[in-house]
Amino acid sequence: MAHAAQDDEVEDGLLVAFVRHTDALIADLGWDRAEFWKPQLDVVEALLVEASDKVERKVKVSIAAARVNFDRRWGSMDPEVVEVATRLASSWDPKRDTMQQECPACGATGISDGSNDVTWEADGSATVWFYAANFYCRLCNLELWGIDELEHAGLEWDCIREGADPADYTPGADEQAEADALGGMSHGK
Repeated sequence: MAHAAQDDEVEDGLLVAFVRHTDALIADLGWDRAEFWKPQLDVVEALLVEASDKVERKVKVSIAAARVNFDRRWGSMDPEVVEVATRLASSWDPKRDTMQQECPACGATGISDGSNDVTWEADGSATVWFYAANFYCRLCNLELWGIDELEHAGLEWDCIREGADPADYTPGADEQAEADALGGMSHGK
């Protein structure tokens, strides 16, 4: 019986992903969404609303549990100790595929992992985008996974990296930095 419920959850998740991906393609192609989905538009809308409601409930429970965890862990400590811990949580060395964000549960600085993309314009200028995939807060242990959970928690999942050098985020930048550190030699040589 448990396997059937898990199978239904997986099936629903795949169906929602399919509908969202199809909606994105419809928008990109400039097609009329209502025309495309008819006569299933009501079913598609109900599916998306139900999926959103499930994610919203999960995020609310996760945030509430993280707040309880924060209070259990830090509530009885001197406020100065909590302030130092909060500052330490925000003093991490950011990696290329991470971004700091304020935790929606405890207000400390948490870390979003994700990926970067560089958009080049015809004039040679570029914009570095960060796309978050998850979020973790070290102080309250809040974990959020996927764009839907990040959105429902009020966190950014796509943003411009202000002041970022596009050369640092182009494919091969890690390999080049590693080769430079090795005195110009790559692993392949």
